[in-house]
Amino acid sequence: MKKLTAFLLSFFVLCLAACGRPAQPEVPVPPTLPWNYDCLTESQKELYDRMADGTITTEEPYLFPEPLSVEDSLVWEMNDVISLYAYNHPTGEWCSPAYWLLYNEEGTEALGVQCAGVGIDNRGHDEEMKAAFDKTEEELLEQLPSKDAPDAEKIKAIAELLAERVEYCYPVMDPLLMEGLTPEEEEMTRYARSEYGAMVNGWAVCEGYARAFQYLADKLDVISLFMEGDTAGGSHAWNMVWLDGNWYHVDVTWMDGGEGNPIRWEWLLLSDEEISPTHWNIHWANTRGMDHEPLFERPYAESSLPYRGDLLGI
Repeated sequence: MKKLTAFLLSFFVLCLAACGRPAQPEVPVPPTLPWNYDCLTESQKELYDRMADGTITTEEPYLFPEPLSVEDSLVWEMNDVISLYAYNHPTGEWCSPAYWLLYNEEGTEALGVQCAGVGIDNRGHDEEMKAAFDKTEEELLEQLPSKDAPDAEKIKAIAELLAERVEYCYPVMDPLLMEGLTPEEEEMTRYARSEYGAMVNGWAVCEGYARAFQYLADKLDVISLFMEGDTAGGSHAWNMVWLDGNWYHVDVTWMDGGEGNPIRWEWLLLSDEEISPTHWNIHWANTRGMDHEPLFERPYAESSLPYRGDLLGI
């Protein structure tokens, strides 16, 4: 009887301790990267992995087990993998391989996937450009927080640096403005959609701003994605970042208030609801299925950031 009484007393004490203990908050699970990789089939993952490890070259393309008719749905499924890889690797177009489907001479069959060299022809200046980019990258990273800093601090610092450093390249969007450019300036416009244009030349359009943000975010271990959609001015690109268990939109292009104007902080860390009046048709990859719906899921920014000013110090 005494043993039973002691057991019940101990059990009662434990129950009281458990009831008085505050509930432990759930720790948000970071998103799985590469984004949407898990939705691929095994054959699609094989192709994706081959692109990722760089074993598809100009001399050695990735060949399908057998040629596929261009009307075969598998052709489009493999093309989706190429798009998925490109969106998970939005930077480096000026120095990294570009991949395309390889067809027979008649164009009736897809034979595999080929490496078509770099996305932008650097006209023999590859080494010179790589040296300039590496030097600029080192200079910019010295101005940014370390990888160990809080993510909010890193996100703010990257966005602020680019908004202050980069000038919008209007000639790319207006052919009439191209007529007054010097040959050097005209050459610079070729890189305005890349991180090279934003970081090295300091002259970019929205894709360049977003790719530069993506590049620097990757360097500082900030989870970020390159996003696209529409605005009143036409197609547009920006980023989404993972912060404290939620996704948020970051539009560095719109943060840039222009020369002599303050940074527009209202475009940093927005929810879907906050950004939707000005940004719509938001998608992560530009591939669409037979029903014209996006094939790959995009992240959703479902929560507004509380105390944005206090958190960011703005």
